[in-house]
Amino acid sequence: MRFYILIFALIVAFASEAKDPKVAGIRNTFYALTLDSENTAEKLEELRQIKERNGLMTAYEAAMEALMAKVAWNPLSKIGHVKKSQEIFDKAIEMDPRNVEIRFLRFSVEWHIPRWLGYSKNLQSDKDFIMNRYTEFDTSCLSQDMLNFINRFLNDSGWFSKSELALVYEATKK
Repeated sequence: MRFYILIFALIVAFASEAKDPKVAGIRNTFYALTLDSENTAEKLEELRQIKERNGLMTAYEAAMEALMAKVAWNPLSKIGHVKKSQEIFDKAIEMDPRNVEIRFLRFSVEWHIPRWLGYSKNLQSDKDFIMNRYTEFDTSCLSQDMLNFINRFLNDSGWFSKSELALVYEATKK
């Protein structure tokens, strides 16, 4: 459960469209689903009904698709959701290739997929993208406790060097 709280916090921290009420609602829905994924299919379908969507909204569709793997009972179905999630993430990045939140969202999802499945191929490129744009992180809406939690996750992920962590930590200090 802490993982999902972290993902939500990081998503908000890296938000480039934080003031968009539609996106904020989708973020809140995603956060609620990470805590209780019972209504994931229903909420995913609601998101898919939104006609005018940007890359970020498409990335949330991808993330919710990945959450479907959590509620599926059939292993083949789980893999199918992960694969579809990756396809949707690719579309989201094509729509908005400079969006840090999209890249972080994909990084977070791929980080939790077992590596042996072969669906974590973008971890390094997303990590590099995030590091190249870390100064754009908007952390103004997060408490210091949440920022500390984010920094712990980045440290515990094992994907960031001590010098990279120091840069991100400095950027997230209030």
